[in-house]
Amino acid sequence: MTHRPLPLFALLLSSCALLLVALSAQAHTGATGVVKDRMDRFKESKQTLKDLKGALANADVERIESLSQPLIEWSQVLPSYFPAGSNESPSEARDAIWEDWKDFEAKSAGFEQAARNLNQAAKERQPVANLQVLYSELGASCKACHKAYKD
Repeated sequence: MTHRPLPLFALLLSSCALLLVALSAQAHTGATGVVKDRMDRFKESKQTLKDLKGALANADVERIESLSQPLIEWSQVLPSYFPAGSNESPSEARDAIWEDWKDFEAKSAGFEQAARNLNQAAKERQPVANLQVLYSELGASCKACHKAYKD
């Protein structure tokens, strides 16, 4: 059996992947105060969405109910994590948040409603197919805000 070295392309691809992982780990480096707090909360939310996806795949309705509750709670305080002047580096928040605060609040309220809808449907033990639709709507509410307000 002969050992063949990795092709140059595969080596470059793995190196790029490692670099991206390292850079994303450093994204919050230097963040303090409310900026760090909100970055941490968004990181938690991202993990919760991944966990929800797994719970949906396993048809674990009770877990979906429990995982969606913290998202409701986060959505209710989310705007308070964006006080004026809190977009200094390493924040990824765009100035547009404060320029169109009402729209930002509306998108936050949309996130809250989407989380509530998923939570309520799970409480009612609706079919997983319904929960998947509501999960997609929850993800869409996140993407709408990120598209408008995150660099």
